[in-house]
This record gives sequence, structure tokens and C-alpha cells, in this order.
Amino acid sequence: MNIYGYVRVSSVDQNEDRQIAALREVSVPEKKIFMDKQSGKDFERSYYKKLVRKLKAGDLLYILSIDRLGRNYEEIQKQWRVLTKEIGIDEYKDTLDREIHYDASRNIRISYEIEYDENHKWISETKYDADGNIIEQRKNQ
Repeated sequence: MNIYGYVRVSSVDQNEDRQIAALREVSVPEKKIFMDKQSGKDFERSYYKKLVRKLKAGDLLYILSIDRLGRNYEEIQKQWRVLTKEIGIDEYKDTLDREIHYDASRNIRISYEIEYDENHKWISETKYDADGNIIEQRKNQ
């Protein structure tokens, strides 16, 4: 399994430091961080395309948040299908403590949102199905 990171800012004058710092915190190797400085209106981005060509089944992809992948919800869904069904990545993680796991054998997606307090103590976890319906919620008492 290889670990990759993707960074996108909307223009060349925007600062990508926050996204890169978040990827470094989760130990994404520098040479496996792909960055585009252009709009997220579509997926015609050179480094995103290079990333997709590199990804293999079982790889892990980190992105600061899903809006860094793109702005158009339908396009994001299409790309999600490319990443999970055609390429077969096992996991996507955003660095905001949410995880999306895709099980290609059962054709399901389950996402988790985990909330921590300022001391990094676990507060709650919410589990969603592929349609965004809550499957389970747990809170730290």
C-alpha cells in the first residue's frame, strides 16, 4: 500500500501551507503529495490526473477535506467511483478526522466522523452509510 496526498487551492496566489502541514502531520511522504493551483470546477487538473494514474488498488489517499477534491458534487461522485471502483483504493482519509472506507467486494461505502476536544480526547463518532444516513452514533460519557 502506498500513501498519497492531494492539495488544491483555487489560484496561484492562494496559500497551500495549511493543507501541506496537515499531510505532513499524518506522514504523507513529500514526493507523494500532488498539488494543483486552480479551480475545483472540474477535474481537468494536471497533478490530479498524475495522482490518479499513480494510484493502485489498496492505496491510501489523504485530502484535507472533500471540498479540496472539487466543488461540483456530481463530479466528486464520479471521481469517487473512479477512485474506488475502477482503481480500487481501499481508503480515503481527510485530515479532519473523517474516514471513508470503501469495500469493493460488497460495493458499499461507510464514512466516519470523529470529533475530538482541544486536548485530543475523543468526544464522539458518527458512522454513515453511502447515502449519508446515520448508521450509528457513539458519544464519550
